[in-house]
Formats: sequence, C-alpha cells, structure tokens
Amino acid sequence: MQAYLNNRGLADAGRAAHAAVEERLRGRLATLLGLGPESVALVSNASEAINLVVGSVPLVPGDNVVLNAMEYPSMVQPWLRWVARGVDVRVAPAIGGDVPTSSITDLIDDRTKVVGVSHVSYLSGWRHDLAAITKAADAVGALTLVDATQSLGVVRVPGDLVDVVISSSYKWLLGGHGLGILAWNAARRPLPEPPAVGWRSVGEIFTDDRMERYDLHSTARRFEVGLPSYPSIYSLDASLAWLQQFPAEAVEEHVLALTGRLINELSERGWDVLTSADDAHRAGNVSVRAQNGADLAVDLADRAVHCWGGDGRLRFSLHLFNGDADIDRLLATLDSVPGPASPNPRRPGGADAS
Repeated sequence: MQAYLNNRGLADAGRAAHAAVEERLRGRLATLLGLGPESVALVSNASEAINLVVGSVPLVPGDNVVLNAMEYPSMVQPWLRWVARGVDVRVAPAIGGDVPTSSITDLIDDRTKVVGVSHVSYLSGWRHDLAAITKAADAVGALTLVDATQSLGVVRVPGDLVDVVISSSYKWLLGGHGLGILAWNAARRPLPEPPAVGWRSVGEIFTDDRMERYDLHSTARRFEVGLPSYPSIYSLDASLAWLQQFPAEAVEEHVLALTGRLINELSERGWDVLTSADDAHRAGNVSVRAQNGADLAVDLADRAVHCWGGDGRLRFSLHLFNGDADIDRLLATLDSVPGPASPNPRRPGGADAS
C-alpha cells in the first residue's frame, strides 16, 4: 500500500509504475494457471467476471446450461435470468458432499452451451475432475467456465485444460478485496465480443475516428472497462511474490496432508464430515455438518480459533502457513465446545449413509 501511495503522487511516472505492477501481476496469475499473461483480465470481483462471461455467450431458446447443486449463488444467479427467455438451467445433484462427475456429464447434450463449475465447492470442499468434465463439454462444443475461488493458490488449477477461469483474489491468493480475475484461454476458444466496452477495452483511444469506431484489445484486456483497483493490484502482487516462493505442487502436498489428517480426526470424534477423504477430490477446505454452525463458529472465535459457520455446517480452511500444531489446537478447542449431537456414519466414498 505504501508503494502504491508513493507512486500515486508521481504523475506520469506513477502511472507507468502502476502499469508495471499490473503487468507483473498478470504474469504471476498466468503462471499459476498455466496460461500466458495475455489471457488474464483484471476486473472488480468474481461475480463481475462471471457476468462478463455470461454476457459473452450467445444463447437462444432451447439451449441449456449445466451447473450443480454445490455451486455458490454467484455462479447460478446470472444464468437464471435466462430461464424466462427459454434457456434451460440444469442442476446436477449432489450425494452428501460429493458431486460425481457423471451427475454433471449425464446432463450435457448437443444443446448445452456452457458447463459452469467451481473447481472446489464452497459447501463441502469437493474438488471436481475438470479434465473429465471438459472432455464431455468439448464433445458438444460447450464452453467450460470454472470458478477457482476456492482452489487458486492452494491447489493447482489446470487453466490450460478449460476455456475460462474466474476467481476472487482475497481467499487462497491472500490478496485484498476489490479485484477479480478473468482468464480466457484463447488457444481453446477465440475471444468473444464483450458485453460491455470502455476506454480500457480498446487498444488506442485517441484516434482521429474515435467518435465513429473502436478496435478491441486482442487480449483478455477487452473485458476491462475502466481503471482497476490499483491498491488491490499492489496487494495481490506482493502476496503472490511471497506465495510463489514455494513450488505449487509442494503447497498442494502440504495442504492435502493437513486436511487428510483433520478429516480423520474429526471423523473419529463423531463429526459428519462432508469433505472427501480422497486427495484428488479436496483442497484446503474441510466441512462438517453442524446445524448450530454459526453459534459454534462464534464460540470457537472467542477461543481464538477462526472458521466459517452457517448453512448447517462448519468449514475449516488450511493453507501453506498452517501446520500440525494448528490442527492440534483446533481439535482441543473443538473438544471443549458442544459437538455433534450424534455420530452420522458414512459409506465409503464420502456419501451419507442415508
């Protein structure tokens, strides 16, 4: 923030400094996604990014969009606006905390235009098999839209396998609010005409015929309408400079070991764990059923253990900077507050016994 403020007062030199940090950040994000920096657009938040994609997809009555029951509302609501116009929004069911790939792919047909999926569910921590989902979408020419908010920065996101990745910046990437990421893989799908245009969307704004025409950027910057939040850009650039000191595979391995241990410990204590024990189907979140989850989260926060509670669950999040000592303290603190009313056995594979 101090660097941003220092540069803010330098007029043209400051603007050039802002641009340099912005481009460096595009490169850092592109590296995380396995794409080129020209693929990355910086917008205000993930919800704006989703709506920009929704507005770029040509839909007609009879088309359909495939989602799933474990999606965050921001992936659902923009598509629901199309229902009144004859577009079918299909929702793949969940089994407990799991969303089997087949429950999604079985809904895809030759009228499917988009398959929208969070790489990792905010509800249960379920991590989808993006390669399998993309293969089914590719077979009918459907666009794959992936929300990586709950995965980017903690597990590897195969941005090169899908068409579009969007993400928030304030979670696993350790940035602040005010910035959203939209990465369009033009190697798989040509860049579309964006639904909104501003001075940042075009390559040259001071042309003689600017009152008559414009030329969009040839990169994902065409999705950027106006100035981004530079304080957020400086913040995220600094966060990723720290995070990317460590190999992405090492971060993922460390976090999966911690979440695997936590799942086992919680299950032994009788908690109904929603998150898969399979390394391939989880990331940094571990969720358990808890009808009084909001109250439990408050009790835990009073004991300096911070998690998310609500919607009938508790969610614990572990990252690179966490270790076994954190899990030890979490479990000891959980043992001191009212726990699950009764154990709820689960079948192998993560589905509820019921």
